[in-house]
Amino acid sequence: MGQAFSYVKMLKDIYKTAKKTTTAILYGLMPFGIYGFVVSYFELEPLTALGLIIPVMVIEIVLVVKYVIPNLGNAFTQTVLAGNVGAEEKVFEKAQEIFRRGDAQGALKVYTDFRENNTNLIRAWIMESNMLLDLQRPHDAVMLLEQGANCRRWRKEDRALFLYKMANIYINRLNNQGKAIELWEEAVDKYPRTAYGRASADKLRGVRY
Repeated sequence: MGQAFSYVKMLKDIYKTAKKTTTAILYGLMPFGIYGFVVSYFELEPLTALGLIIPVMVIEIVLVVKYVIPNLGNAFTQTVLAGNVGAEEKVFEKAQEIFRRGDAQGALKVYTDFRENNTNLIRAWIMESNMLLDLQRPHDAVMLLEQGANCRRWRKEDRALFLYKMANIYINRLNNQGKAIELWEEAVDKYPRTAYGRASADKLRGVRY
């Protein structure tokens, strides 16, 4: 049942990503559509039409760089992540089985191997850091998350998640409220519209009032 639910969620994520990508591409092509309509409707002279194409191309380039390319990048990332849903579950089940047999280091190695082969998958970093916390190694968990946060260009939501997770470790495991506040503030300042940016703002209100 759980496996079927995961694949349904994966398909929904892929559909949502494809929908957003298609919308972004249509927006990107809109200037050319408007240009074609104006040229044909007003029957412009060739030289006039040629003069209009220059600003249209400038607008087109701006739209592609600002909207289309980022959305295509997110689409690729989301598709890869969606395709790893089943893999995450298998890794978790394998690690838990090894852990129940009393081999904590073996369970950690399962997560480490998965993360090293899937550095673009944020859940791989989070699962290994959670295992380190279970082993009472909060400093190592923070160091791992710092490495993950700096290893590639993440989406804003992912960068905010790294900051949020590190802050929680500092305040709950390392008794360092000052560092936790610093990380929550960074998440709020840089990524205020993300879910973890908002969650960080809630945490700040909780420690200040």
